[in-house]
Formats: sequence, C-alpha cells, structure tokens
Amino acid sequence: MSAKKTILILCDWFLPGYLAGGPIQSIATLTKQLGNDINFKIITTDRDFKSNKPYDTIKVNEWTNFEGRDVFYVSHENMNPDYILNLIQNTQHDSIYLNSLFSKLFAVSPLKWKQQAKINSNIILAPRGMLGDGALAIKAFKKQLFLMYAKTFGLFKNVCWQSTSAQETAEIKKRISINADIVEVSNLQFCN
Repeated sequence: MSAKKTILILCDWFLPGYLAGGPIQSIATLTKQLGNDINFKIITTDRDFKSNKPYDTIKVNEWTNFEGRDVFYVSHENMNPDYILNLIQNTQHDSIYLNSLFSKLFAVSPLKWKQQAKINSNIILAPRGMLGDGALAIKAFKKQLFLMYAKTFGLFKNVCWQSTSAQETAEIKKRISINADIVEVSNLQFCN
C-alpha cells in the first residue's frame, strides 16, 4: 500500500467560522469524509468572513489541530505574499487545492507562483460557482480583467479544475477553455 498523499488546501475561511457558508462547509465535509485516505493541511485566515477580530479559541501562526484537521491560521499581520509563499514552500505536500478563483493570496498569487516556478506542486482549482453569470456580474470589470490577464499569460496552464456540477463544467469550458482539464465531483454530503 502506498503512502497517503498530502493535499494543501488554501482557503480564505475555515472552521470555526461559518459566515462564508458554503465554501467553509465544502472544505469541512471534504476533509472529514476523505481524511482517512488523504492527509489534508489547511492554510486559512484567523477570522471569520467580514470579521475584524480573530477567533478566540485558536492558535495563530503555527500548525494546530482543529477537530482532527491540521490547520494553520494566519494572523492578520502576516497576510502578505511573502509570508504565504514561505509557508507553502515549507509545508510538505503533494498537491495544492485552491478553494476559490478570485482570492488574491489564496488563489491568484499561488497561480502566479506556479507560473514563476516558485512552487512546483500540482494545482487543483475549485471555482465554487465564481464563473457563473451572476457571480461574474459582481465587480464585473475587475473579474473580466483578471480572467483576460490569466488566459493571456497562461496562469491556468496545467491547472486541474474541480467542478461540482455539469453546469459548472460548462461555465469553466465557456470562460476558461473548451480544453480545460476538468474533474467533476459533486459536493460531498454526510450520510445520515
């Protein structure tokens, strides 16, 4: 039997947060259901969505255990590209899972670092519905500019996309490329 793979998840918010809703629950469910087969390490922020204060009950800027998961909660003061890149480079992993498309430090920067060979990991990108018409209508100019830049300069080259539905697969093909490498896996749910 081969050793378990380690996937490094980068996400803006995680448990004990709840205000970001679906993205938090998607990662919580994924790591709980597949945790026996895959080692997950999560790098995230030290506070909930739109909160100005850190969680009361967690340790920051060090690897800690949260409900059986290895999590690194980055303090507000350390939320900068140099710190995040150094953390990624010094954390053993086989692949990186980006749980967003437009997050500056947890998606855009890692895609640039991959392109610049500052990180060599395989990248799995879950856009989480951000390529749908409704989502792209919010801050539309900024998002369209980024997508144009990303396609022009090859930011999505060698990225494996994870869609959660046939509709999201179609959105990735429409907005990114008809030839995008896509794996369709619906959001996991707990059994009763």
